[in-house]
Amino acid sequence: MPDPIPGMRGGKFYRPSRDGRRLVAGHFDPKVAKQLKLLAAEEETTVQALLEEALELLFLKKGKGRISSV
Repeated sequence: MPDPIPGMRGGKFYRPSRDGRRLVAGHFDPKVAKQLKLLAAEEETTVQALLEEALELLFLKKGKGRISSV
């Protein structure tokens, strides 16, 4: 039987763009969140893109190589 509401899958909201992805999160001071959102707006990009860039730099610095999806 199809899901009764478009975008729902198994009773949860479903976004195909998130297939094969995992959430990585942390709790930070509200000032960090605000600064990150402001930087994204200034650079006309997304918080997601800035976090990908930051993680890429961290992994390279730590000798873990590049992130294949970035």
